[in-house]
Amino acid sequence: MAAYVQVDLSAFPSDGSAMNWPSGDRYTLGSERDEIRWLDNISYAKNWDRAPVSISRLTTCAGDPLITYTELPHGYRVIAQARENTTNRAKDYLLYGHPNGHFDLAHKAHVHFKHIWLGNLANCTCTRCNVRAPAVRKMPFWQLRL
Repeated sequence: MAAYVQVDLSAFPSDGSAMNWPSGDRYTLGSERDEIRWLDNISYAKNWDRAPVSISRLTTCAGDPLITYTELPHGYRVIAQARENTTNRAKDYLLYGHPNGHFDLAHKAHVHFKHIWLGNLANCTCTRCNVRAPAVRKMPFWQLRL
């Protein structure tokens, strides 16, 4: 029988903050159903994660732990963002709270949440923690002043 673990991420120290949530007419807080859908997607995305983190004590015979997240970390929230330039009422449900921006896909959030769970945020490899500084724009050689 496979190991099955339910993880309540609100029980662990988090880097999330409501200060990182957007405001304005385009944004509305997601419902509890929206958060459950995100948590289900993040739990499912675990199977696609390739981050090198050792959690061998929870692995199954196949070497894969079965993990389900039950709560979002403190400071994180699903927020519906109305799309621009559209005539319908389409919305995108994004996960806000990270100091460097939002998550648009569950597998990106899973990498960060796994580091929260393991208490290893300093070495997080998620796309938001590895945001590069903007590149310095160089002038073409023919415009250089000599």
